[in-house]
Amino acid sequence: MDTSGIIGLVSAVVSAAVTTLVGIIISRVVNRNLDKRFKKQDELEEYQRNKQKEEHKADIKEIVREELIPVRADIREVKNTQDKLENQLTDIQGGTLSTLKNDILNRYYECDAKGHRTDYDYQAVHVSYESYMNLGGNSFISDVIDRFDKLPTKEEWVKKQKTKRTKAKKRVEPVEVQI
Repeated sequence: MDTSGIIGLVSAVVSAAVTTLVGIIISRVVNRNLDKRFKKQDELEEYQRNKQKEEHKADIKEIVREELIPVRADIREVKNTQDKLENQLTDIQGGTLSTLKNDILNRYYECDAKGHRTDYDYQAVHVSYESYMNLGGNSFISDVIDRFDKLPTKEEWVKKQKTKRTKAKKRVEPVEVQI
C-alpha cells in the first residue's frame, strides 16, 4: 500500500472517529441540555402545583373562616343558654332541697304528735329522704330520719293503747268485799 492509500485510510478512520466523537459529544451536550430543560420544566410544574395548592388552601381557609362566624355565634348562644339553665337548675335544686326538707320535717312532727307513723308516712318520708340526699342534702335530716324510724307503727301504737286501756280498766274495777 502506498502512502497515499495509507493516508486516505488514516484520514477515513480519523474522519469516522472524529464524526463519532463529535456525535457523542453533541449527543451528551444535547442530553444534558434536555435533562436540564426537563428538570427545570418539572421544577416549574412542581412550583406551580405547590403554588396552586397554597392558593387553594388559602381559599378553603377563608371559606371555612366565613362559615365559622355564624357557627361560633350559635355556639356562644348555646353556651349562654346552657349557663342560664345550669343557674336555673341550681336554683331549682336549692328550692327542691328546701321543699323536701320541710316535707320530711312536717311529716316527722305530725307523726311524732300522733305518736305513731303509718306505712304511707314511712314510704313518703323515705322517698323524700332519698331524693333529698341525691340532691346533696346534709346529715341534719339523717338525724330526723333516725328518730322517725324509731316511731312505732300505727299497728304497734294501737296494740299499746289497747294494753293501756285494759290495764286502766283493771285498776278501776272495785273489788267487792263481803263481811
